[in-house]
Amino acid sequence: MGDLIKQFFNLLLFPLSFLKNRKDLLFLLAGLFIISNNSWGSPVGQTSVTGEEPTATVTSQDEHDDDEHDDEEHDDEEHDDDEHDDDEHDDDEHDDDEHDDEHDDDSDAPEYQNEYTCGVFGSVLVSYTGIDMVQNDVYNACEVSVKDYNFEEKVVGSATAPSVTCYEDMGNTLCECTGEHCSNDNTCTIVPEPTNRYEHDFISTTVDTTTETDDDITFTELEYGSYTFTNNSNAGDGQTITFDPQSTYKDNDRKVMLLGDIVNDGNNQKMVFSEGDYYFKSWDMQGNQIDIEVEGDVRIFIEGDLIYDGNHANAENPEDSLFIYVGGDATFGSNGGGNSWIGTFLYVEGDAVIQNSANAADFFGSLVVEGAIDIQGENINFIYNDAADSIGFGECKLCYDPPRGSNGIDFFALNFCTPFTPCDMYVPVRNTSSTELDDVKIIETQSSLASFSWGSNYEVLDQDGNVVPDTSAGYNSELYLDLPMDFSIGLQNGYITYNAGDDYPTYEPDEQYYQMHKKINFGMSIGDFSQLIYFGQYVDDAGRYYNVQLDPCTVTLETSEPTYTTGPFDAWDTFRDINDRNISTKIAAQAFNLTIASINESNNATETKNNIDIKFALYDINTNRYISSLYDFNASSSVTTEQSFNISNAHKNVKVVFKVCADYSGTDYTLYPYDECDNTACIPNDKNTSNDPCLREFFSSDAFAIRPYAFRVFGKNEYKRAGEEFNLTIKAVDENNFNVTSGTVNDVQGVADYNESLSSLQVSSSFYVPTDAETQQMNFDVYGTSNIDRSKVAYCPSAGSFSMSGENFADGEVNATLQFSETGILTVTVSEINGSEFARIDLDDTNDSQRFIRPGSEIYDESHVDKTNILLFIPYQFDTEAVYGTTTGQNWLYISNEVKNANNTFTTPQMAAYLKFKITAKNKNGQTVSNYTKTCFPDTDEANAPRVNDLKLNSTFDLFLDFTLDSQRDTAISLYTEDNASGAIWTPNKSQNLTSGNNHVQEWIGPLFFGNGIGEATVYFNIDRSMNTPINPLVMRVADANTSTSWMNNAGATNIFNGDTGNTVDHNISYLYARAKSSKDFYDNVTTASFNTPIMVQVYCTAANCPDVDTENGQTNEYEWWIATSHDMSNGDGNITLTVSSATGSIAPASVSINSGDNGIDNSIFVSGTAPNIVDIDFDTSTSSWLIYNKNDDSIPSPFYRVHFIGTGEWAGYGKTGNVMETNASSTVNRRLGW
Repeated sequence: MGDLIKQFFNLLLFPLSFLKNRKDLLFLLAGLFIISNNSWGSPVGQTSVTGEEPTATVTSQDEHDDDEHDDEEHDDEEHDDDEHDDDEHDDDEHDDDEHDDEHDDDSDAPEYQNEYTCGVFGSVLVSYTGIDMVQNDVYNACEVSVKDYNFEEKVVGSATAPSVTCYEDMGNTLCECTGEHCSNDNTCTIVPEPTNRYEHDFISTTVDTTTETDDDITFTELEYGSYTFTNNSNAGDGQTITFDPQSTYKDNDRKVMLLGDIVNDGNNQKMVFSEGDYYFKSWDMQGNQIDIEVEGDVRIFIEGDLIYDGNHANAENPEDSLFIYVGGDATFGSNGGGNSWIGTFLYVEGDAVIQNSANAADFFGSLVVEGAIDIQGENINFIYNDAADSIGFGECKLCYDPPRGSNGIDFFALNFCTPFTPCDMYVPVRNTSSTELDDVKIIETQSSLASFSWGSNYEVLDQDGNVVPDTSAGYNSELYLDLPMDFSIGLQNGYITYNAGDDYPTYEPDEQYYQMHKKINFGMSIGDFSQLIYFGQYVDDAGRYYNVQLDPCTVTLETSEPTYTTGPFDAWDTFRDINDRNISTKIAAQAFNLTIASINESNNATETKNNIDIKFALYDINTNRYISSLYDFNASSSVTTEQSFNISNAHKNVKVVFKVCADYSGTDYTLYPYDECDNTACIPNDKNTSNDPCLREFFSSDAFAIRPYAFRVFGKNEYKRAGEEFNLTIKAVDENNFNVTSGTVNDVQGVADYNESLSSLQVSSSFYVPTDAETQQMNFDVYGTSNIDRSKVAYCPSAGSFSMSGENFADGEVNATLQFSETGILTVTVSEINGSEFARIDLDDTNDSQRFIRPGSEIYDESHVDKTNILLFIPYQFDTEAVYGTTTGQNWLYISNEVKNANNTFTTPQMAAYLKFKITAKNKNGQTVSNYTKTCFPDTDEANAPRVNDLKLNSTFDLFLDFTLDSQRDTAISLYTEDNASGAIWTPNKSQNLTSGNNHVQEWIGPLFFGNGIGEATVYFNIDRSMNTPINPLVMRVADANTSTSWMNNAGATNIFNGDTGNTVDHNISYLYARAKSSKDFYDNVTTASFNTPIMVQVYCTAANCPDVDTENGQTNEYEWWIATSHDMSNGDGNITLTVSSATGSIAPASVSINSGDNGIDNSIFVSGTAPNIVDIDFDTSTSSWLIYNKNDDSIPSPFYRVHFIGTGEWAGYGKTGNVMETNASSTVNRRLGW
């Protein structure tokens, strides 16, 4: 069995040219699966088009049959999905999501095949097999792309004519070929066939009818059968066939139409295609002068053959594009009808024959044929159109450079890679387009089954060697099966996938590209570079998905000098030995020692070298320059020496360079004493110079970095506003500058040559942790308890987010622009991002504490570097919403002392106007800052507040509640403020005298009344009331409401307060003086045992205008008092409860009931008593104070009213109505009864 596997694998080492397409390759893989018991995912199913026959929209006829269609004719085997095993790249992943729902219900529609290839239309003539032709011309191109070619010269008399001539343009500017592969007149350059091929799954119609017609016809439905167009009219009167599809793909809004075999059996026909995709079984244009016109972007997919005779396709060289894909062969002939023109991008899977010999023909665009191209005709002009990118088949957007070692050294020269000293292998992959790419994956595999170490530590790095965020990489030992369409190069065992993600950058020379990185233990195990294959998967800016084999870049990146590999000397840290040849990270301006060693020929031990001396120094590989003095080493007297270095600048990639006098035979170096070279340097990068000795440079096996000691951060000592940009100066410094404790920021110097991107750093933050003493003081000031419970004063619920931007460091200094989204007091740490650290080159030999630059965890005052700052963030703005209303919900209220009394009882007033505030603390982006809350550094006593560099430790503070009260006249009001839980808020202002016009009223809210950035408070107010002094109605309007503060005078203080002036505040409310009133103050001579004493509510008004007083229905016999017809006790307008204060008598009911609809009067209050007695009625204590009136004194009247019961007698007394009744009408005296 082992021999069988070996023979099978040996077979796979040969090019698989016998495989027609990817389906054949997968059949071969299936055999391998049986042997190796490997497995792979199931193929993605291809959608089949099924359903009833649609009815075509035609202008002249409808000849479709309704026969059932045998599904076996359209077996899915015809579209074997194994050809496109795209488990990882299901088309749904790349289609326009916005159209998914739109097409989900169209079950008959096919799915859109979002798969493209690139680089195939690179020339006007392309063949993957061979080209034969005689005497034709190529314009707009100097290349013909073909695997094999036979360009015959045509003999004309005694002269010969070239088989093909290439012109740079449409004029007479001949191309010039000077290379090895040229046409016989040296005008055309012959280039290899493209790397990739295109393959498309054909979608068949389910309609199997055949129709002949000679009338004009328009096709609009999704599916049709076969059609033959037979009109044979004269020019100008011919048949017009219009294709105007109305159906779209199931998952894409592109129009699509499916047809059977199409035959043009007539002359002077015109076929008009609207934009969309068309699927033909075959297309035979037998007639003459068949004009093809396209409108927009048209693609035609032909499952079988294309026959094209003497016709015109897209003949005006239009901007509209025509792409034709032929699954079979293509034949271009001439039937004698005149010149032929075709303007298209044409891709043919089979062979192509061009027979047009009787007439001249023009072919505009590009012809790509997987088989052979046989151009039998002459006088054909092939005119190249380089616009294939517009249809998704332009040049490939990704290419790769050969693998490199560190610093650009040819990777395959790194033969010293071992498990102890692994080598770094970098493969730059460049995006050569002008736009970024998405969903990028780079796959590295190999074409042979030879032993190969796949390495480790896979990463996607940028051009500076930093890990690209949101990328990943990994190795898979299985066969790589997600091959591009029609891929048939060979087989691979294992592959590495580099997931580079979205926003893959466009290439700028030597500035921006990604590189695939891994570590290799055996540098030469790959052998020939040609065994490596790279695939790329990506989505372009038009949403088109590509899965292709990558080509090498046309121009590779310049490699850094020098390119010599390790020679007979090496260096390492003094605490290491020859078996551990590493040099760890060093720190700028700090001395370090290295061991310099002479190594034997086997590269495994030290040795002396008789009469050999060299010079060595430190060398910056990235900038190609010496960074230390040259030192001498006499290898004849010792095998090692120690050398001390102290480098003040930062360097990312340093090696020890050995300057040696040597010659080179092509295989060996021969050393000479240093002086024998007489300071003659070798030609750079030329190992094949003469044997004459010259000074050559070799490098240590390990590279290392010299980093700054620490970061130091400086800022202004002022408040910062949430969401607003502020600046910090970040300096990467040596230890001496880290310890500078006097002067300003300008007295602290950064490390020269530290020029990293700010994106390599991160800012991490945490909320300031106050000391025990600070915590005790804050708790005492805020809560009156001295403890160290930080949860009440230093707990901030939201972590917030930092953003940082800025230019690159310049000699260790950068001015960074930051934003923090929240409020609070923070400490921040500036540090390197793991994976982007300056000394990443030492990842394998230096621990993190030595390799990473010391983080900056203090912010120093830029004006006084001996002081440290805190980052104290406060709101950028306060937005205030307010509602002006009354406790009863009406646009009027009764004047009351409820508000005045609330300042003593601390209860919510029952009769008052109010202004309800909602204050939201926000950042600059308009987002609520949740940390503006009572537990996150609340305001503290000014005198005793804890401070850092004179800034109080509080990020919340007191606010004034401001509003403008427009009063109709002078008056006095009382104010009382509560929070949203009806808790009293202490305020300094409890009363205020208003003048006519606008009055500024100011209350107060503290930070303890804020939660998650929102504070709510209600300011109640009403006019002060005297029981014996009624006043006329008064109207007051709130013009605006806002907040303000006097807490801060710092430059960073909040200065934006957005108030409310809308209709929720800006409206009138009437203030009315009211009283409860019985119909009489004294009821005399009541003769009955029970007597009705109506009670009403009245309001006072003597003015010409009485707002909210019913002057029409509320008139009483006292002209200044009006019945309050709208009084409603159930709405809280005020209650009246009565009680009997005399020794005898009773009242029922005791509670007066005046509600909506009662017109302000209760006519059901009965007082009962025995005669002769006077019953006194008083207000009960539950009567609303704003309804009590006493014209004689500012006190509660007693009694409220009286009823005199006299019993029955000779004279009549008061009847039930309270009116005087008398039998003698002329009598003027009420006689007491029963006397």
